[in-house]
Amino acid sequence: MADTRDPRGCDIILTPTEAAGVLKLSVRTLEDMRWRGGGPRYLRLSRNCVRYCRSDVIAWAEGRARFSTSYPPLS
Repeated sequence: MADTRDPRGCDIILTPTEAAGVLKLSVRTLEDMRWRGGGPRYLRLSRNCVRYCRSDVIAWAEGRARFSTSYPPLS
């Protein structure tokens, strides 16, 4: 994983494969999330180039934490 620092606040930029690895999901699942919405925030650098900020991926995962299926999401 390349340690590419961005001055605009993106700590480390991940490819979809790297982001999927962080989340333990398939690349296809991330593609579906981009298409349907609801996944981690991403950067579309060009028509065929998608990247993720590591901090956004982690924040998205932490935002989905639950104590029980009967409780609403943590805020």
